[in-house]
Amino acid sequence: MNSEQRLLLNQGNRWNWFLLLATLAASVLPVLTSVGQDNSSPGNQKKLQKGTPTSSGNSVSTSPPQEVELARLEHHQQMLEASLGPLKTALSKLDDLAMYHARSRNYQAAIAVRTERERIATDLDRIAKEILLLDTRKRVIKTALLPDRILLSLPEARLDGVRFNEQTKSLTRWDRPGAYAEWTLPSLPPGGYEVLLTYQCNPLEGGTVLLNEKMFSLSGEMDTTLRGPEVKNLGTLKITDGSGPLRLTAKTIIKSNLMDLLAIELIPANR
Repeated sequence: MNSEQRLLLNQGNRWNWFLLLATLAASVLPVLTSVGQDNSSPGNQKKLQKGTPTSSGNSVSTSPPQEVELARLEHHQQMLEASLGPLKTALSKLDDLAMYHARSRNYQAAIAVRTERERIATDLDRIAKEILLLDTRKRVIKTALLPDRILLSLPEARLDGVRFNEQTKSLTRWDRPGAYAEWTLPSLPPGGYEVLLTYQCNPLEGGTVLLNEKMFSLSGEMDTTLRGPEVKNLGTLKITDGSGPLRLTAKTIIKSNLMDLLAIELIPANR
């Protein structure tokens, strides 16, 4: 046996150990998924029905709050994602090992390696699908935890061609088309959000606004308000990046000022 063959064999032995560890990790992950979820057994059902007695004698549900469930899902997803890289590396090394055995005409070993590769590839596909499922479940919980209305802070907006009036607590003096106020969204789950603008403008003010996030936008006319502040419903904006920018831009201005913006609110579309 020459030095190159010995080197390949040594690499194969090392990767056999690595493969064993990766396989053990893949086999343990499904067990972790079921932790805290299996309440179907009679013993668990009795515990859930019994609950924890309070001082008034009533029972309190033992199911975890949504925040705890969200933390558990995030932790489990991180563990799954951490296993993807090593498993992909193992597949690549198995390809090399199979080619080595094939060149050495050790076809039985090559077939065994290929069989193991197919098994790990199946596990990799299963883990990828489970990550997508966890992401969906997290999104549902995050949406349920949202307040009924999400009020964006006017003083914290980044302004260009717009001023914040300390006395009226409004964004005013939109002095040109293209002037904007921009916010960083507070880690919202992707989805639809109804946009409400509380504003006022006199007969010489007004124009059109454009509200856009990373991919989608809304536009609307800002009409004269004759009886004090009014609420303008721009429609439902689909938000794809819940931590990205949200920009409100003056598209056109009738004369000297677009409006006095008193509040901007987002309402989750499922509320």
